[in-house]
Amino acid sequence: MNIIDHGTWTPYTPEKAPEGLPPNIVFVKRAGDGVDWYRHVNAEGSFRKDSVALTLFDNVVRVATRDPTTLWPAGARVLELTDMAVADPQAMFGGKTYDQGARTFVDGPTPEPHPLAKWIARLEARIAALEGKS
Repeated sequence: MNIIDHGTWTPYTPEKAPEGLPPNIVFVKRAGDGVDWYRHVNAEGSFRKDSVALTLFDNVVRVATRDPTTLWPAGARVLELTDMAVADPQAMFGGKTYDQGARTFVDGPTPEPHPLAKWIARLEARIAALEGKS
């Protein structure tokens, strides 16, 4: 597996939007060189056919797909993993943390439950007790 870094992408407004596009379309460019995402992802040779494309937010993989045109990288870093023979890239990489120094993907910490989850659990327990189900 080889890792290609396609950079970090940020939203922007072009000076002149291409004609025929809806007025609410959002554009994204690469930080550093300003390359437009739509141009990049559709350019011949930008992504290899046998690769997996990833979006990372805070080094955590949010989307892993074989079709980079389905990514929306606003605020994300895009990586490409070449020579990947994996049937379900999202199952393999989704939620993993990217260790840039080691160039590996590791299981991230288990996220804390939403604060309302504990409240809901207590409420469900009270309802069950009142209904004589516990």
